[in-house]
Amino acid sequence: MAEDPEGYESRDPSREGGSRLLLLARNRSGTCRLCELLTAASLAPRRRGRAEIPRTVLESGDNTGLIALSGAHLGEVGQLLLAGKQEQAERSARHWARLFPGSFYLEVQRYGQTQAEALLSLTIELAGRLELPLVATHPVQFLEREDFTAHEARVCIAEGYVLADTRRPKAFTAEQYFKSQGRDE
Repeated sequence: MAEDPEGYESRDPSREGGSRLLLLARNRSGTCRLCELLTAASLAPRRRGRAEIPRTVLESGDNTGLIALSGAHLGEVGQLLLAGKQEQAERSARHWARLFPGSFYLEVQRYGQTQAEALLSLTIELAGRLELPLVATHPVQFLEREDFTAHEARVCIAEGYVLADTRRPKAFTAEQYFKSQGRDE
């Protein structure tokens, strides 16, 4: 399966924004569709320095060869749930489920981020109400827990911050290391 690691789709070209949507190819048709979407993203104007798939392109093609994950807290559904907009989140989830029939999953993650437990509960409740499947993913950023400080240093270098700066944005947690089923951590 192929995936788009920078899987952002743009909501409305006139608005700032965009949300994460992870797309996986389930077969050759899906791989071809993913190539179409990546091409469209490359040709569209960049937003905040990254390519985004225009929503109209997602809505205008055959997505049956793709599996779509909602993007957890960075996806449209998760962002709406965190903002307390349950009705809009439900409409959004129904929309995505129509675009990816039988292969749209509400994604949940638990790696020490703020509001994780509240979002987890809301997402599980929404999945039950809409009879949508859930998938748990883990956003791995480094191999071992001990690699967190080195990872933070790399992020600081890339973004122009000093590690000791208490005001710097902290997008990662020490829990984002590779965990296997057999690990007891």
